[in-house]
Amino acid sequence: MNPERPLSEEEIRQRVREAMQRQRAQREEPKPEPTGMLLPILRSASSSEEIPFLPHTPVVPEQLFVTLAHVAMTPQGTIGMNHLTRHELGDQDFDALLSEATANLMRGITAQFMGSDETPDRMVSLEREGYFAASAVVAPDFHEWLSGLLDERRLLVALPCPDQIYVTGADSQWGDKFAEMVLSSEYEPNPLTPCLLLADESGIELVVEQPRA
Repeated sequence: MNPERPLSEEEIRQRVREAMQRQRAQREEPKPEPTGMLLPILRSASSSEEIPFLPHTPVVPEQLFVTLAHVAMTPQGTIGMNHLTRHELGDQDFDALLSEATANLMRGITAQFMGSDETPDRMVSLEREGYFAASAVVAPDFHEWLSGLLDERRLLVALPCPDQIYVTGADSQWGDKFAEMVLSSEYEPNPLTPCLLLADESGIELVVEQPRA
């Protein structure tokens, strides 16, 4: 087979013009009305370049943020997401919308235990049919709820991807497995980079984050 001939400068310019026309048409195309459930979406500063352009609030200052999106399943069985932009937010109260989105999320969350009542090193997996279980970390009563379930004041929270969240005590033997789970995650790090958090009464901090390739 003969190799493809090199493009001429004019052909390259034409392809650039066509690409710019497509981008311009996409920007000018009217955006459909938001559909689906409003949910909180976690975004890492290390992997999500869109953060400055979206209404957001920090979960871990300068490292982990939460934005909003209307989420629904498409006819093809994929997840359709319509991210809330600053323009769409307008004069709406972001905190009020975040409260609504978090309530929507938490109504579908259930807790699954691993371990036993006799074992101090129990852990909890939070499950949600419909994705984005990891966003439960933004719930106002997240620490109170999980520390009550585990009888631990300081919690390790593993987020290997946006759909999975695992919680255990900070001194638990699960800690090393949580770190390994995060570092070995094969999730494409956008918008959330797999990470391990420490949560206590004072707030949340980042302990481990998967390095960028």
